[in-house]
Amino acid sequence: MPTVRVLPGDRSITVAEADGRDLLSVLAAHGILLESECGGEGTCGKCLVELLEGTLTGICGGAAEPDRDGLYLACRCRPSTDCTVRVSGQATESSSPEEFLAASIGPFAAGPSPSGRLGVAVDMGTTTVVALLADLESGSALTVRSETNPQRSYGADVISRIAFAVGAGGEEPGIGVLQRVVVECIDRLIGHACEAAGAPLSGVESIVCVGNTPMQHFLLGVTPVRLGCLPYQAEFKEVEPRPAGSLGLASVPHATLRVLPNVASFVGADTVGCLLAVDSEQPGGLSVMVDMGTNTEMVTGRGEDRAACSAAAGPAFEGARLQHGMRAVPGAIGRVWLEEDHLAFETIGGERPLGICGSGVVDAVACLRRLGVIEVNGRMAGRAEYVLAEAAESGTGHAITITRQDVREIQLVKASIATGLGFLLERSGAGYGDIERFFVAGAFGNYLDIDNSRSIGLLPDLPPERFRPVGDAALKGACLALTGGRRTLDRARDIAFATDHVELAGSPDFQPRFIDALGLAPYGR
Repeated sequence: MPTVRVLPGDRSITVAEADGRDLLSVLAAHGILLESECGGEGTCGKCLVELLEGTLTGICGGAAEPDRDGLYLACRCRPSTDCTVRVSGQATESSSPEEFLAASIGPFAAGPSPSGRLGVAVDMGTTTVVALLADLESGSALTVRSETNPQRSYGADVISRIAFAVGAGGEEPGIGVLQRVVVECIDRLIGHACEAAGAPLSGVESIVCVGNTPMQHFLLGVTPVRLGCLPYQAEFKEVEPRPAGSLGLASVPHATLRVLPNVASFVGADTVGCLLAVDSEQPGGLSVMVDMGTNTEMVTGRGEDRAACSAAAGPAFEGARLQHGMRAVPGAIGRVWLEEDHLAFETIGGERPLGICGSGVVDAVACLRRLGVIEVNGRMAGRAEYVLAEAAESGTGHAITITRQDVREIQLVKASIATGLGFLLERSGAGYGDIERFFVAGAFGNYLDIDNSRSIGLLPDLPPERFRPVGDAALKGACLALTGGRRTLDRARDIAFATDHVELAGSPDFQPRFIDALGLAPYGR
């Protein structure tokens, strides 16, 4: 049986001769997650590894072929002898969002739970899974832990994961793989959270999970067949609570696990959690809530009259599909601004730049529009790319650039959001000027520069004081449902069942309105 040595970290992985899996899947099974936007189809070119020793075989037989830089696609090869590979520095990163979540949820209580009665709120994001440990008696948050969603090795977005869930066969069906890896992830996070808080796993009585509709299906092991094609219907709207052990949560099998209900289609329990979190802050007039992420959900409402839709914004917010994109981790360019006639930047953690994350690329596009480098239609004037960091100053040895395709990805994102908001406001019989409060939710939304976003039309051009960043509101809503008792759970159910769903893909007007919204200019005044 070949052994794969993985650098950095110097880990050794033993691969059974009859395993048959590609290197991407082998690494993912051992918690080493490479970027794979295409779900292992070999088309995105992101899951690159450097072979230092040994031999790799192509998945169709014969020797694996490296690219011109001598790197191999992990999804297109498998180890045939003992070998040593070097993976990207981004591959094994996880985040510690305590500071960010403290702003979203409130400060964490010091020390273990006084009551000994514990609960866990889980936000199953497409990119990141977050688990918050709380005292069920006091409602206090004790600690939080997060991990990159291990499903990303099977697709950067939920559409590619649905295709994997429905189509992948073999010894373990695709849906089984997706369920197993996310359950194992949640199990690890609960263990880490209890250890950090000095609390016993036996004290965990209740778990409340939120996530978009596909993530709910993956957790429960339900193949989302109807979500993969028009009219995009979920296989369920709500499910009964169940023992956590029935899903494979081995560390807390005795706990009761609840998944909040979804609204419809791709508007899931995460949206319900967001609405629950901002419930007490709703103004008397029209409000808008946008949960910005790979799958962006939008809700308009006046009191109890709400309508929601989702826009496939794509993974550009997470740095995917960008030439030098990466997640918001140390080394990512997270902020860009103008200094006279050129762009300046800062990286997360102050490290040498490795790439650019979503907030950074939004800033860069807005600044390049002001300089006249990017035209309103997205074209770059007289160049194919703009160099943000020269090769000599980057941490990769390659220049970090903004390309025409990067700009196009932002155009697609902003057009999706603008079109969705337009449909919802039309349904409400309202205009942009009627919006009294605009809640911007999600980890990406919390770091978004509102002025830059308004200038390129990512957000409507409303007065700045109407915007209210609310951080990870989905997790906050899950925490409220966890600690608030039956009344809060009933309120979450009321929100889910009373919110109208607007299916954008079914409208003949969607495509022309989407095309009209591609321009990088303010709108909504």
